[in-house]
Amino acid sequence: MHEMLDCPAIIEDMEELDVIELLSELPSTSWREGTSGPWRAGTTGTVLELRPEWALVEICNDEGETLDIIKVPLDQANVVWSLKDHRAPEVPDDITVRAAVTRSPRR
Repeated sequence: MHEMLDCPAIIEDMEELDVIELLSELPSTSWREGTSGPWRAGTTGTVLELRPEWALVEICNDEGETLDIIKVPLDQANVVWSLKDHRAPEVPDDITVRAAVTRSPRR
């Protein structure tokens, strides 16, 4: 769990692997040539690491290729998709899961 400091409400609403939207323009810190930064408000990215004051966010293109990894102050981001809302439910220990195996006919 992350250490809670000055901004617990923001941190409690954000987790690693959440998708965030930038609330203001942020500069590119890209190590790749030809990226689209600076990153405009409304740009989305995935939280890779969460710290008390900032998140490390990966910005990708439509093919899933990394364009940039930037530090985003927590007050400059809004969660638009939360991993905790999309996790598979826990399976109780007393439930047995059975799988059927089908075989293709031999030729």
